[in-house]
Amino acid sequence: MALVKFGQGVAAMSGKLGGSVFAHNKGGPYVRNWVVPTDPNTDRQSAVRQIMSDLMSHWNDNLTVLQREAWKTYADAVTVLNRFGEPITIPAISWFGGCNIQRINATLNRIDDAPVIFNRGVGDDLIAVVASEATQQLSVTFNAGLDWVDEDQSALLVYASRPKNPTTEFFRGPYRLAGFIEGDGVAPPASPQVLDAPFGFADGQKLFYRFVITRADARYTPSMFLGGLGVA
Repeated sequence: MALVKFGQGVAAMSGKLGGSVFAHNKGGPYVRNWVVPTDPNTDRQSAVRQIMSDLMSHWNDNLTVLQREAWKTYADAVTVLNRFGEPITIPAISWFGGCNIQRINATLNRIDDAPVIFNRGVGDDLIAVVASEATQQLSVTFNAGLDWVDEDQSALLVYASRPKNPTTEFFRGPYRLAGFIEGDGVAPPASPQVLDAPFGFADGQKLFYRFVITRADARYTPSMFLGGLGVA
């Protein structure tokens, strides 16, 4: 279903309408033909669905009324941006699931208590990645001065795309988890750190990356992206 924003006429559209999909990227709005999505039901997809199902069941069956109310308070206070870049609120159960699936991906503890700091934490504008064809590894540089680095139960999650043609300019996903860099209150990780790439790649190809920081109180940053980086 298309999301339509009206101004003087139609100011913006996003979503599906008839046989067309309306969207936008950093190059501006565009329209493409709608293609029926496939659902290969891979092991990874099944695992993610099971995690989300388990989290929803835990919300309903195990969280106390006070815990659910605290997540609602967080949800009311912290907005996200919709496809038009406008702030909106999302349900408390979505925050609980979203916060904890980041942590489960990084093999960190599930957190039942909602954050009491009403923001999403601080992102990292210094992140850089060098992909080595020789080792098939990713060298991830990050800001080692950020709070998550020396905080137990925090982590930087690194996701990567399949390799793309050098002419590819935009990529919306899917990404696969390459790995994570875990914070440590005693021995903080030094930058850079090396992770194994989730897909094989070759010289001349491009890789795209997505990053999320999860904090010890369950907050997680909006996704950070690096696009179109070549292979060394």
